[in-house]
Amino acid sequence: MSDNLESSQLQVERDTLCIHCGYNVRGLHVDGKCPECGTDVEQSLRGDLLQHADAHWLEQLRFGVKLKLWNIVLGFIGGVIGSIIAAITISAGTFSAATLSIVTTLVWLASGGLGLWATFLITEQEPRIGLTEDPVTLRKSVRSCAMFSLFGGMISLSRDAQTLGIIFTLVTWIAALAGYATSIGELVYLRRFAIRIPDENLALSTKRFMTIGIFVVVLIFAVGMFIAVASGITSLGVTAAAPSGSTLLLYLGCFSMVAMLVLFLWYIRLLTKYKDAFEVAAGVARGDASE
Repeated sequence: MSDNLESSQLQVERDTLCIHCGYNVRGLHVDGKCPECGTDVEQSLRGDLLQHADAHWLEQLRFGVKLKLWNIVLGFIGGVIGSIIAAITISAGTFSAATLSIVTTLVWLASGGLGLWATFLITEQEPRIGLTEDPVTLRKSVRSCAMFSLFGGMISLSRDAQTLGIIFTLVTWIAALAGYATSIGELVYLRRFAIRIPDENLALSTKRFMTIGIFVVVLIFAVGMFIAVASGITSLGVTAAAPSGSTLLLYLGCFSMVAMLVLFLWYIRLLTKYKDAFEVAAGVARGDASE
């Protein structure tokens, strides 16, 4: 009997999940096809690089990151439009808080809905469902935070929300924290993909962004709360703010604007790199599938 077996005689001897549907192809012939979806078994044996993953899933990742970029642009444009409307109506003496609130709410809902859709696409479970780099617990946590951030923001934007007092304040802050947690969770997801591209520089840049971003946001929040309390500035209004506190608040505001602008541009750059990487990987994966 020949020691060299043909590929048609070789079988998969370990648990291996199909890259397209997650079916365990153990025991099947190497040159066979998955009985569930028809994907070549050989494709599921090529390793863990993104270029060997399911092409349709990679397209979803690329589209999700693209939506996230559009979400950022829409949010920015909405803020600019709201500011322009407020400035024009105030100067003309026809300012209407109700009209501005409606415009802000519509833009926020559009941006928030787009962001939620993007989050669900980015955290879409890979067909090869048993991979350790994509735990279900993280996926559920990120999606839950995204949904609470959206719905919590909707509550805070309602006309009667402020009559809830402390509940309104808590919902507003928790929704903001949930949105921040969503962004961090998405970056954790994306960094795992960077390792599978593989792109060590992108993975390192993502890790640095998360570390610096968390530090800056926590610092701004902590110092801002301290100055707000010291100055008597609360959610209920301004009460005899001390001059020193106002000066510190002004400096903090300038620092915050610069820091957030740097983080904002850095974040866009990271997302753009991930979008391009997913597009390349999907193209290679489609080429693999057509061979």
